[in-house]
Amino acid sequence: KTLAERTAEAAHLTPREIDVLRLMGNGYTNKAIGETLGITLDTTKKHVQNVISKLEARSRTHAAIIAAQAGIVGSPVTTLVPPPS
Repeated sequence: KTLAERTAEAAHLTPREIDVLRLMGNGYTNKAIGETLGITLDTTKKHVQNVISKLEARSRTHAAIIAAQAGIVGSPVTTLVPPPS
């Protein structure tokens, strides 16, 4: 398993939380994360809080650094809203 997979598993991040973490690591604001993933601002904030807590990060920036070190940032977001058919 990759470091990214081990980090996500160790922190028990859900696939959606991984998506949020990737976007956080790429500098997205909560509003931009919500718009990208098609979720409300409140839901986005909850996911961000969960990611920070599960990674035992000191801040949003620290969580992004952990993601970068694990190779999570830069990976494609895998569970975006499907394109319209």
